[in-house]
Amino acid sequence: MERSKAIQFLAVYGDRRPAQRHDRNHPVWKSLVKHDESAGSDEIAVLPGAMVAATSSLVDIVGKLLAARRHMLTEQLQVDGAWRHMLTPRADERGTLHELFRADWELSEIPLQWNLVSTRANTLRGVHVHFNHDDYLIVLSGAMHLGLHDVRPDSKTFGKSQLITLTAQRLQAAFVPRGVMHGFCFTEATTYVYGLTQCWTPEDDLGCRWNDPELGLNWPVSDPVLSSRDASAISLNELKAKLGSARTRP
Repeated sequence: MERSKAIQFLAVYGDRRPAQRHDRNHPVWKSLVKHDESAGSDEIAVLPGAMVAATSSLVDIVGKLLAARRHMLTEQLQVDGAWRHMLTPRADERGTLHELFRADWELSEIPLQWNLVSTRANTLRGVHVHFNHDDYLIVLSGAMHLGLHDVRPDSKTFGKSQLITLTAQRLQAAFVPRGVMHGFCFTEATTYVYGLTQCWTPEDDLGCRWNDPELGLNWPVSDPVLSSRDASAISLNELKAKLGSARTRP
């Protein structure tokens, strides 16, 4: 019985982050934990028939388990600071729920702007780069081929490129840190949402040609639909020179 309650607790809190792990009003928590006000700690209650009385904080124990679980669900990409996380579905007889974003998740900053985008097949958006905000992406329908190229001179993966695919069949969140060039390519009609950790400004929206060989990105399209701005973008080397002069400007 005690083991089944512990498993139930982890199932309920399996995808929570630190601020949500200690809801003492939850009935499973109440059945497992007694709060020692004088000691200021949460200790595992000695349940009937229990063989071990734990003296460590239950929050710390569960925290370690959740950190290991989150590590298994998160893929660190080849570009430093970029990652992809598998979103955990919660299903019952009514359907399925996915938590797309929580303010206590491990982002560098909380997104201040959210965009919903629908795009046609054979379309490419980019390649762009921002230095004032990070991007947090989730594909809701269709698929996105996300291309990354690191132009941060102080990054250990400077010059590194990677192309990954995000699909709606298995919901994933991707994080693109500032200073990493990114392009979104679509071979089918797709809808996605993305958050920005600072509100968008045109001054912070730079870019280069989507098919510049220096990017090292093998896109799955050869003649995509582009915006007029992306179609007339400069080369990657020209962009790097522009960024270099801006950094050295007094």
